[in-house]
Amino acid sequence: SIMESSQDNNPRGYLGASAVGDPCERKLWFNFRWVRRTFIEAGGLRRINDGHRGEQVVADLLRAVPGIDLSTEKEPGVQHSFQALGGHFRGNCDGLLMGLLQDPTTLYVWECKIINEQKFKKLQKLVDADQSVALKNWDIVYYAQAQIYMHFFGATKHYLTAGSPGVRDLTSVVTEYDQGEAEKYIERARRVIFSPYPPMKISRDPAWHECKYCAFHSMCHEQDMPRNKSCRTCLHSTPLQTGGWKCELHDKDLDIQAQEKGCASHLFVPDLIPGEQVNSGPDWVEYKLGDGTTWTNKSR
Repeated sequence: SIMESSQDNNPRGYLGASAVGDPCERKLWFNFRWVRRTFIEAGGLRRINDGHRGEQVVADLLRAVPGIDLSTEKEPGVQHSFQALGGHFRGNCDGLLMGLLQDPTTLYVWECKIINEQKFKKLQKLVDADQSVALKNWDIVYYAQAQIYMHFFGATKHYLTAGSPGVRDLTSVVTEYDQGEAEKYIERARRVIFSPYPPMKISRDPAWHECKYCAFHSMCHEQDMPRNKSCRTCLHSTPLQTGGWKCELHDKDLDIQAQEKGCASHLFVPDLIPGEQVNSGPDWVEYKLGDGTTWTNKSR
């Protein structure tokens, strides 16, 4: 479709707060290291588009309420954002909110999610049962995002509005800041970003529900080889604590364009190869693969 062919699938240069709560650290590492180009099918692109439109509808509804002050941009065209861990960890929140009737002087981080009917009903039930743990029990990825945003934007509360498709129905949930939880996810981001090799698989079972539809299923469970020869899959490059990436072999800093391009000295991070390293030279590494054959990774 036109939507699929025109999508921007340039890799994101950082680990996002919207992803860090994903149960699988290996998946986060693979994404951060650009192990595979992401491709979103038309249905997914339409849902993303619906989310952007729905967010605008909800923002307009909130602004129509007397006393509410909703700021969705720190300056025209620029969202409220943070960056940490040398800029390798970042996030943009939907808005900052004050003036809620029940708590008019408290700063809230505002997030809006447009979700399917089934997920919407589940949230409503959880809010009715106990609002204080509703977000955590509903969606751990959204919960992690909420805690991180509150931490970096200096807010003690989070106000999530959730709408069904087309914003026919609307509900909300308030979540309180928990410093321990926020720091736990920041530490997780640190582990993922600065690890020189991929973390453990979340499951050894290929049919495990979190593995089954993962973009990296074939790499974890089917002995698939990596294909993307960028600096981020190369054993010579390192993300720096102070920010940016460095090529140890050529002793040079790498901007995002250089990272994408890679170079003729590229050799894969050994843990990406589904086999055992048996030999190596200055510009090659030999592996014994799972099927017993050998494969040599050579610089081109």
